[in-house]
Amino acid sequence: MSADLAIAPQALRDWALGVLVARGLPPEEAALVVDALVDTSLRGVDTHGIALLPNYVDLLEKGVTNPRPQVAITPHGALLKVDADRGLGQVVVTSILDQAVVMAGTFGSVTATIGQVGHLGALGYFARRATDAGMIALLLQNGPALMGLPGSTARAIGNNPIAFGIPAPGRPPVIFDVATSEAAYGKLIGASARNEPIPDGWAMDQQGRPTNDASAAMSGILLPSGGAKGIGLAMLVEALAGSLSGTRPAASGNIFGAFLMVVDPSAGHGGFADDLAQWLDHYAASGPDARYPGQRAQAVFDQRSRDGIPVAAGLHEKLVATGKTVGIPFTA
Repeated sequence: MSADLAIAPQALRDWALGVLVARGLPPEEAALVVDALVDTSLRGVDTHGIALLPNYVDLLEKGVTNPRPQVAITPHGALLKVDADRGLGQVVVTSILDQAVVMAGTFGSVTATIGQVGHLGALGYFARRATDAGMIALLLQNGPALMGLPGSTARAIGNNPIAFGIPAPGRPPVIFDVATSEAAYGKLIGASARNEPIPDGWAMDQQGRPTNDASAAMSGILLPSGGAKGIGLAMLVEALAGSLSGTRPAASGNIFGAFLMVVDPSAGHGGFADDLAQWLDHYAASGPDARYPGQRAQAVFDQRSRDGIPVAAGLHEKLVATGKTVGIPFTA
């Protein structure tokens, strides 16, 4: 097996920016996509980092996503109704999130329902952006049906992801970002590519039988995290990100609905930061492995910023091929 290549983050940024501009994105908007993908890779979420770029380029080439969308925003008080016109998720949602952060300073909290938007990538990226501005954020995205309860013989609902971010002055923010299935679909893809079995409880085959075969799971049914609890959370996401935005992804899963909420902690009782610090300290004192969401990612970010982003041989081949399609060679 070939060893991963360690590539300098700036080299990836520069190359990816050129690729997206060549596919029609304005440079300032291409930079938003690149920042999200590279930041996600730096934090160790490799399935949602630079690995997504070849697919994004393909969707732009096919006209599925729109490099220059006419985004329509209709305000209803502190709720923004957004038609993204098939714009890339990182471009549209970053803009809407930044508007919501400003508005939350006036309203205390702001929500947005976003329809007809391209894939958002890692929702935790947006949650972290909000915490950088001192805000609490919740983000949801629906997806094509992939998941069902044990005994199902058909996919019932998407493994719709949920993320939230909480600013924690003096320490890394709390960033929680998960799919509502026991394992993300990307983990099945990775296991299948490596010809490795998957753990019990991840998925069923098309007949609703438990399986450890990653390939059978990919064409089968994902199992929810926590059983009915995961299904319930997926339904909440479907209502807020899907039904509220009027967007139900097709089986191809390339255009989505999303929902975000931004809350200004200063609109609360006034002791938010002190109270948060107390319960985080209490949590940390509960045991040597009591790490809260966001701490591991920050440690990986620091290490990869110094040593480079690992790129597996298979991904390297895809990046090289993507570079050839747009005339921007990938030479790293």
